[in-house]
Amino acid sequence: MMSIFNIFLVLFGVVLKIIFSLFIVLKLIVKKKFNYNEEWLNTYYKNKIRVKGTINIPRKDGYIIVSNHVSFEDAFFINKIFSNTKFIAADGIIAKLFYKNHPDCIYYDIDPKNKINSGIEVKKKILECTRSNINIGIFPEGEFCNVDSLLPFKKGLFYLAYENNITIVPTLILLKKRTKFIFNYNINLNKKIVVKIFKPVKPNKFKCFDDYYSYIFNLMNDNYKKYVNKQKYDLII
Repeated sequence: MMSIFNIFLVLFGVVLKIIFSLFIVLKLIVKKKFNYNEEWLNTYYKNKIRVKGTINIPRKDGYIIVSNHVSFEDAFFINKIFSNTKFIAADGIIAKLFYKNHPDCIYYDIDPKNKINSGIEVKKKILECTRSNINIGIFPEGEFCNVDSLLPFKKGLFYLAYENNITIVPTLILLKKRTKFIFNYNINLNKKIVVKIFKPVKPNKFKCFDDYYSYIFNLMNDNYKKYVNKQKYDLII
């Protein structure tokens, strides 16, 4: 059981991160030229990101990085690790604040009256990029996940990759220590991140789509659960 002093330190760390985040947001709003990606990573996460499996990064560009989604910072980790990469961001409050004006973001608005057309447009952009040897980073859970297993992946991207024989690079973003909040958001108090890159998956190696989709999801989910089960929460609020 945590002592009152330790609980105070955890809460103090949370408050500091919130204040720092607000400062970055204000700076982003005031200075449109502010490079959130570089400045954030080089100050808050300097020398704190550990990457495993860089040997699995394909030499030929034009692949899709599929990653789990733990926080708004995920896109910047992916963008930092994988060169020549753009990431997908759907319309939303967080996306507008942090992603919309980012030079490597493919931002798209979701038309509530016609979600199908919105999806078609973003798929066209993904195909344009991969055919031009530009990599794409995407988070198929569709929302932040802070439970003991991954959320089911949305299948649209996987159908696109399967039908066009686009290589997928499964990637996990893992926090060295987690604090779980009621809003299901991960606060990374000790600033240590582990990014695990798995071997590329080529669609033409599978007989059917279901086998292909299940293989990628199970690979990532099984490894995620193994990692999470070893971790201890600093505090559960």
